Amino acid sequence: MQDGIWRSTMQREDVPYHTAGIEPQIQAAFSRYDVHSSLCHPDRLLRLRSAACEDVDVNIEKLLLIAAETEKQDELKEVFVQMHRDNVGKKNRSSRAPKRNPNAGQVKARTIIKSRGSSSLFDAKVMSSSSSKINFIIQEVYIPIWRFVETWGLTKLCQVLTYGKEEKFLIFSSSLLSLLHLSEALQVANIPHLEYTSECSPDQRRVNITQFNNVPFYRVFLMELKHGARGL
Repeated sequence: MQDGIWRSTMQREDVPYHTAGIEPQIQAAFSRYDVHSSLCHPDRLLRLRSAACEDVDVNIEKLLLIAAETEKQDELKEVFVQMHRDNVGKKNRSSRAPKRNPNAGQVKARTIIKSRGSSSLFDAKVMSSSSSKINFIIQEVYIPIWRFVETWGLTKLCQVLTYGKEEKFLIFSSSLLSLLHLSEALQVANIPHLEYTSECSPDQRRVNITQFNNVPFYRVFLMELKHGARGL
């Protein structure tokens, strides 16, 4: 997720995900829930993935340090957000607001680990989110679905697609928060996507439309109704 003041204020409301294969000590350190919970927020899952991709031999001690640093960063963000709220309507509001990322709303697929190494995260899995709506959408747009299929009396492991690989998806919503939650889900599922929302500048929205129409890499476009209801 791209950093931004509105997204950071929503972090505590993010839709959590069920996980499996993560060492209990690491799960407890990265989860915002009870130590025995299998739930983890998407920003923490993406941080875990980054740590594993940067070092395939990352150990528990280093991961715990990363978890502690992440917790401190979250606390600083909460302080900043409160400061921002306290200064709404004041002249110095713009000086406290963070600079918008020029690539906001344009999310590429993240690296997936291909070599085992000695990382305890290699067998970690994200099972599903706690939102049935998000789970349904991800199942619809996710390409590599492998199932055992019986063909001519033989059972084979085949790739079963609901839609063609070149099919593209426009997802509309009047709720910016819902689109932000879905954007996080797409990142967790490693699905590159573009956005046309209030988070993006007008110039970035125009760029994203062009890229969605001309770049096969981007198959999913999240669109806020108030910006995309006319002229597209």
